[in-house]
Amino acid sequence: MAYKLRAGPGAPEGVAGNEDKYLSGIWLQRKNGKYADHFTGVACEKNWDPMNVTLMFSQNILGYTCPNQNTTDGTGKKKVTLQNPSEANYNKDTSDFFFVVDTCSNLQSATKATDCKDSGMDANALKTLINNMYVDVKIQTNFWNSKNFLRNGEEMNSQFVTNEIQLNSGVFQRQAFSLKQNAITFRNNRWINVPYMPKWDPGTKYSAYDVSSAFNTIYPIDESAPPSPARATNPQDTFFSMQFKQNTKTKSTGSTREAVSNTFQRFGSYLALCLRFIGYVLGAYQRFSLDNSMTKKLYNYVEEAEHEDGDHNPQPPEHGDQFKYDLRSECHDRRKPFRYSMWRFFCKKNFASPWCLCCRHSDNDEDKLQGKARSRLY
Repeated sequence: MAYKLRAGPGAPEGVAGNEDKYLSGIWLQRKNGKYADHFTGVACEKNWDPMNVTLMFSQNILGYTCPNQNTTDGTGKKKVTLQNPSEANYNKDTSDFFFVVDTCSNLQSATKATDCKDSGMDANALKTLINNMYVDVKIQTNFWNSKNFLRNGEEMNSQFVTNEIQLNSGVFQRQAFSLKQNAITFRNNRWINVPYMPKWDPGTKYSAYDVSSAFNTIYPIDESAPPSPARATNPQDTFFSMQFKQNTKTKSTGSTREAVSNTFQRFGSYLALCLRFIGYVLGAYQRFSLDNSMTKKLYNYVEEAEHEDGDHNPQPPEHGDQFKYDLRSECHDRRKPFRYSMWRFFCKKNFASPWCLCCRHSDNDEDKLQGKARSRLY
């Protein structure tokens, strides 16, 4: 969760650009309704290395303030705890998380700010300041996407919900959110597909939250009551606060990155299916093309019927040149390669039996010649 203070057009002179010297925001961790820890703000771009996050994430947090969760000794990060009330909890503990916005001087003991400028303002000027201040809030949630996980095996998508709140000097505003936990388990299978073997591959565990819609509440300000200390557990005396509590339900999600062998296995199955389909549908036609091409090479016929009915006792050639000419004419000019059309083959193959309106394909001379030629080929 990140925020940014913004001065409105009616704010006193000198506030714009120095909003953090008049108002401050901190994050509070509570346990069993009591103060446990707090987090001061730091520029969001300092919390994350731009090389380790997506460009969309970097652009969304640019210019915003995020909680500084780094430990004082620099050994790691402090964790935020959310625990819904339940009798099954250890010691019946409950935890929630708050974000509050108040004047810089009221939160000075927690933020350690040394240049607060609101302390010298009178009551009317402070009211004018509060009424013309805006808080831009961004809440980031994570959800897993199968495409991203297939690419790198761990990344989850970020989604930002933006809200703008105008402060009011007459009321304290509070927004309450319920966070539904998503327990996510990612497993990587490199070469063989092992769906679930917890001893060998327990997987990588992630926790993400789905944020509910805000439940808004306002509390009138009692000007006679002094402000509470910075570590007060009551958020009703800050001009703006956000409460995050865990939902009672948890959604478990698991995903296994597929092995490389499965990809080749599916490709082989798909290829075998394609080849079988081609063989089933086109096998007969491929066989016809082969037979027809061989018939063209080995057989020929005389197309004109009158040549068959000609003189059966021709005169012998007078000389050798005449014999060669007659032989060439007989082999080259009169005879042509035998051709059998695809349409005749289709009709003979599919209409040889009387299944279509009791009609049946009848063979002609070409069909008989084709059948005789094939019987000689094989």
